Amino acid sequence: MQTKPSLGIAETNRILEAANGEAVRNGWAVAIPVVDGGGHPLALAPLDGVSPASAYPEQEEARTARCAVVRPSSEGMINGGCTPF
Repeated sequence: MQTKPSLGIAETNRILEAANGEAVRNGWAVAIPVVDGGGHPLALAPLDGVSPASAYPEQEEARTARCAVVRPSSEGMINGGCTPF
């Protein structure tokens, strides 16, 4: 059985480091979510000064953005999620 590639901890950490650097350079107080191809959370890193209440919406934005790229199947829409790559 062939499986699709997924992000490992090293790739996830590189994404977080790059996003953190960009946020610090721009003075953004954000929570940085990383999601997989299906929109499932892999990591969430709230930066200093971010409201704890912003963590969930940031994570949902990332999931929604990922799912907007992939046209959901009928089954995916019924199950309330998006289909992976």
